[in-house]
Amino acid sequence: MIRRCSRPILAVPCRLTGLKHALLAFNDSPKALEAMYIAAYMAGKWGTHLTVLSIDTESTSAAELLKTVRKYYGDQNIQADYIAHPAGTVPQIILNTASN
Repeated sequence: MIRRCSRPILAVPCRLTGLKHALLAFNDSPKALEAMYIAAYMAGKWGTHLTVLSIDTESTSAAELLKTVRKYYGDQNIQADYIAHPAGTVPQIILNTASN
């Protein structure tokens, strides 16, 4: 379902009382860019703390991917933590990052 979804997915616990921290897994795809804009809205409107994760691929380094987000969030005066992760099993990296 997640791979075939045409829109970014926001997954939250059932008993959400306030979204205080969000993780954006960014790969510079159209869906990731849309999620970046949504996360910026959440940070600006609700004060949500953002962590942005990018993972090295064969063709692009995570640090290069994060430049896009850093520039956009910097222009919007949005604070975020940035994690550039070496290549690996993407779903496992995202889950490990989310649990920390």
